[in-house]
Amino acid sequence: MNTTRSAGSLCFGPFELLPERRQLLERGEPVRLGSRALELLIALTERAGELMSRSELESRLWPSTVVEETSLRVHISALRKALGDGADGVRYIANVPGRGYSFVAPIERVGGTGESAEAANLALQQARTGHKLPGRLARVIGRDTVVEALAAALQSGRLASLVGAGGMGKTTVALLVAKRSLTAYADGVRFVDFSPLPAGSEVLPTLIDALDLPDRTDDPWSVVEDHLQGRHMLLVLDNCEHVVQSAAEAVETLMRLAPEVHVLATSREALDVRGERVLRLEGLQTAGEPEDLGIEQAQELPAVQLFVERASAAMAAFELRADNLKSVCEICRYLDGMPLAIELAAARVDALGIEGVASRLGHMFEVLTRGRRTAFPRHRTLLALLDWSHALLNESEQAVLRRLSLFRSSFTLELATSLCSHEALGALAVIEALMSLVAKSLVAVDKQGDEVQYRLLYTTRAYAEEKLAQSGEREAWRQRHAQVICDLLEAAHAGGAKPWRAEIAHMIEDLHMALDWTQGAQSSLEVSIRLVMDAFMFMQRGGVMRNMREPLEALFEKLRALPQPQPHLELRLRIALYFVVPTENSRYRTDGLTDRTIELVAEVGDAGDRLELQYALYADAIRRADYPATLTHANGIRQLTTTGPYAHLRVVLSDRLLVLALHHCGDHTQAWHLSQRVLACPADTPVETRFSTAIPYAISMGGMQARILWMTGFAEKAQAIYDSVMPLLADAVPVATCQLINLTGLALALWRGDLDAARKLQQVLQGPLAHAANPYWISWARMLERALEVRLSGEAPGEWPDPPDADREAELDMRATLVPEWVTARALERAETGLTDWCAPELLRASAEKLMAGGLQSDWPAAESLLDRAQKLASRQGALAWELRIANSRARLALARGRPEEGRQPLAEVLARFTEGQQDADPREARRLLALLG
Repeated sequence: MNTTRSAGSLCFGPFELLPERRQLLERGEPVRLGSRALELLIALTERAGELMSRSELESRLWPSTVVEETSLRVHISALRKALGDGADGVRYIANVPGRGYSFVAPIERVGGTGESAEAANLALQQARTGHKLPGRLARVIGRDTVVEALAAALQSGRLASLVGAGGMGKTTVALLVAKRSLTAYADGVRFVDFSPLPAGSEVLPTLIDALDLPDRTDDPWSVVEDHLQGRHMLLVLDNCEHVVQSAAEAVETLMRLAPEVHVLATSREALDVRGERVLRLEGLQTAGEPEDLGIEQAQELPAVQLFVERASAAMAAFELRADNLKSVCEICRYLDGMPLAIELAAARVDALGIEGVASRLGHMFEVLTRGRRTAFPRHRTLLALLDWSHALLNESEQAVLRRLSLFRSSFTLELATSLCSHEALGALAVIEALMSLVAKSLVAVDKQGDEVQYRLLYTTRAYAEEKLAQSGEREAWRQRHAQVICDLLEAAHAGGAKPWRAEIAHMIEDLHMALDWTQGAQSSLEVSIRLVMDAFMFMQRGGVMRNMREPLEALFEKLRALPQPQPHLELRLRIALYFVVPTENSRYRTDGLTDRTIELVAEVGDAGDRLELQYALYADAIRRADYPATLTHANGIRQLTTTGPYAHLRVVLSDRLLVLALHHCGDHTQAWHLSQRVLACPADTPVETRFSTAIPYAISMGGMQARILWMTGFAEKAQAIYDSVMPLLADAVPVATCQLINLTGLALALWRGDLDAARKLQQVLQGPLAHAANPYWISWARMLERALEVRLSGEAPGEWPDPPDADREAELDMRATLVPEWVTARALERAETGLTDWCAPELLRASAEKLMAGGLQSDWPAAESLLDRAQKLASRQGALAWELRIANSRARLALARGRPEEGRQPLAEVLARFTEGQQDADPREARRLLALLG
């Protein structure tokens, strides 16, 4: 007997089907089967798991002949007989009366790649479009008709909504539509899940995240429009019911901005948007009156199929028999064919038996109906099911489920035990209860490789959270949840950057929830302070918190309201506020903090507090781009680390901060010397958490060295150092990538005129920028993107298009070095008053170019004066790159005046000092001008 399987064959049970050879084997031996029965088998297996209508099958078997209705049935019967369909409970072909047939047995495809040609093409399409659709773990039963209707609605129109009660399987159907539609949309399919959002939330940030777009706070819709314009794709917006107003507004906007985008929404109610096609998802087909129903007929009902399949998974010995047929059919009918309810009921068969499940369903529905007469019937049914399911749990399981409802993200076993364990419920009891909840389908399991995470479905979580509120324990357990998140943060701080990325990144919603709790009236001040300060450190090290100002300020208000002063806590909060980006409506801008903070340091502070205050003042000055102040505070740190308990921080803190300060103050030589010393410092030098940084010294110092080398005329050495630092970003936190690419990589590429490199860096930046979600770096990236667009277009850039920036002085400086036309009066003022010496020569030169561009001879003397001042400053700094640009401007002025000899010699002398980077933009421009000068 030959048992070797052939390439291209389909295997199920003991059978092997070879479509190309037109042969069916059973355990290696040929099966006698008529040609039409074999063709029928091939057709059904090609679309295994799908319903094929009678007309489809008849057209396949008799393509040009009208046949009697019984003809197909004869060949189905012959095929079932050959397969032994129904023997010992084994099923291969299911019949849906009046509709068609489906091949229901699992199939293994044997071939060179393990996939059929169709599957391979589908995988290729998925890879090309980057669809990011979640995987389907189980086959879908009884939904072919609505899937076809939805696909048709999306082809004839652009918006379709799948509406139905919770638990009807809207998400499952939407995913099936999406996967079958992949080849219909040139730019693929994106799945957007709104279930993690609190009720009433805005959906736009989640939509932006799902599209992998930067989180622009000023005009996010323009980012979406730019991304979707001209794209032919399908967006699946899932779980819209609790954010229906925002979802409706978002869909209307999408329909207007992106004419080629189609939208499939799932919700418990219609969006009520113009052009919307609404399809209602009803329950699976059940038996009306099961008394006269046979087993074979019952097995063709989708609701019964689902129940039997799930019950068999929960209890291997379960099978549909004559003695349980009526109860199974009654359960499915009583649950309105609702898939979620059926699955939960089937999961209880192992513990309660069929009769036990059936008897409890009626009682629980009656109780819930009496309690909630105003709710919609199907809402009552789902709540009745959840109440029933909850009542079947023991006290420990109920308590654990209630407490787990506080998690907004997936969670580990360790987090579950940390949250749920208490004096009366130890860690082992929590683990046992959790495993029971998993077995009873009330807690879902997510596996990513070897890592296991748990989560509550949205409806289960909402129900359990309501139970927690009814218990009167919600506030106490919210505090416990905050403590758990706090402990997680502290463990991440202790372990470095990698634990943060692995354990914290996906729990941002939980962190936000915990921070919201700190602002409530009943929150514990002690826990609130721990959490807020740890979250603040998390922001500093990881750069992912969108807004820490409000929690800090709310905590500050609580502290001030206490009857007794708490100077130590007040000092901690005041120092933290320096690190938070100020906004116009903040009550605690840094200019009102300093005097009182200095008083507190003198009153209750120690050496560490004095050092941290200088660090905070330095950070505030860096953000405000007040570079003379950064030098003052960096020198203050140097004095505090020369001797004493913090002398070990002399290099890794004092010298590191001095590098930035000296470079921005134009002292590139001393900055280079100190950067070398920082890079030589041992990697294991101990650094207290409050003085640590998320960005490795090799990255931050390498970026500074690349800038210094370019400015001093060594463009190729600068590029080499930058290229050597880039691989280090693979193991760094997102904010490190944001800093290096924004401040050095893109700037260097644009300064050198390497626009292709700039475009590639922008692509590299997108992912880290989205993860960091930091408005500061998003604003930088937007500015650099616009500069690149201007350079690529070759058109006159005009004035900077946005209103005046607030707290964006550093960007103000940089943008004029990239596009001289964008120099502003404020930037010139900063250069002339010594606030930004590093680029002052270039800002003066850009202002001179702006005067020259006006074409008025009366402006030439003023332009020449600006160029003279720029030249002296650049020479003093050793900034050869700026000197060459200034010499180029002098040459252009000389040409305009008709005095070429005034520009020729100075330009030739500066260009002769360049030993590398001859193909960069500025040297090329110098050679062009020299040719014009004669």
